[in-house]
Amino acid sequence: MTTEAFPASLESMDTALAFARREAPEWVSTESIDFGLTELLTNAIVHGSTSSDGGEPMPGATFSLSVEVCESACAFTVTWSAVACPSEARVARTPDVWETSGRGLLIAEAMFDRLVWREDGLAITGEIARVPS
Repeated sequence: MTTEAFPASLESMDTALAFARREAPEWVSTESIDFGLTELLTNAIVHGSTSSDGGEPMPGATFSLSVEVCESACAFTVTWSAVACPSEARVARTPDVWETSGRGLLIAEAMFDRLVWREDGLAITGEIARVPS
């Protein structure tokens, strides 16, 4: 497993995604990283690193991204320490057509074979199973 830490800002997104692409095996689709992982990172930055009023990230807030590869799967784990995700928000929902947010977990579910929340709500793992060739 390889892990890197990043400042909790949207400006860190490109660097984190480049790290994920570099560490992922060639059988992981770039769409899973570009769409699914982007949503997990965005949620960690926007919801997991801001004060309760949803403002700017807390000073010094960070997130980490771990990539673990085994013979049968690749897992991307995003971890943060500022604000835990409430258990009721850990389930994808279908927002009203006019809502401008709330689709992130739906997108992540479509891009990963499995999403696993850490019990404390401070990490989520997106897993991609290797399809035998």
